[in-house]
Amino acid sequence: MKIEKACGTVIEKNGKILVVYQQNGFWGFPKGHVEAGETEAETAVRETFEETGLWVELNEQNRFEFSYDIKDKNIHKVVVLFTARVVDDSRFSAQVEEIAEMKWLEQSEVENALTYDDWKAVWRKIRTVLKAWEINDSESFQKITHDKKFLRTKNYIQHGTVSVYEHSISVAKASLKISRKLHIKVNTESMIKVALLHDYFLYDWHDKNHPRMHGFRHANFAAKNAMRDFGLTEKEYKAIRSHMFPLNLRFPTSREALVLTLADKYCATKETIKNRKH
Repeated sequence: MKIEKACGTVIEKNGKILVVYQQNGFWGFPKGHVEAGETEAETAVRETFEETGLWVELNEQNRFEFSYDIKDKNIHKVVVLFTARVVDDSRFSAQVEEIAEMKWLEQSEVENALTYDDWKAVWRKIRTVLKAWEINDSESFQKITHDKKFLRTKNYIQHGTVSVYEHSISVAKASLKISRKLHIKVNTESMIKVALLHDYFLYDWHDKNHPRMHGFRHANFAAKNAMRDFGLTEKEYKAIRSHMFPLNLRFPTSREALVLTLADKYCATKETIKNRKH
């Protein structure tokens, strides 16, 4: 039986994974045959660029191998995959001779998208060793947390000794964990954005001169301030306004809004209990 080897990549970007639909009829990851004189890594990088237009950097320690037989052609196929991150996506486009379609999926969606069981099995192994997506990699996180206006939230206390800034970071992290744990499909960037800005009311609610009925009204203040300073979609605006449900009687109308409401209450409870213990 003839042995053939192909090498490719499992690319992670902003917490999502790229899957491709090959012209020969299955969903998988970018890959291709090893050419003479190439290392596995060189093949993986070259084939990824040729098929997708993405330049990637491999994590060669994360190497995964599986094989299968193509009996009608008497071929034993060996496939090697490396995890990778995007270095340059300026030429991102499918190589029409090889790839019919490409799409970025949440990690929870990848297994169901893959066509063959052996690809599904290797994906399960890859997912267990992939580093959990760092919130620091988010464009929304970087933009908002480095903005001078948002940094003002460090000056306001939210619960106990926890600042609004610290609380907002905690809610953003908790939102991602909750959405993944409960398998709730959210727009990751939008989720992080509304979580960071949900308490962007910009005043000290402990001060006697602050607006009255803070608990009922601050979500509205935060949404208006966030819209003014960072821009929001209608869905993001509504998510921030409804995060105090059921106190403000605005029901969460999107998955992001629901997760934000849960994450905020989880973090607020945790922060309050911790403060009472001290």
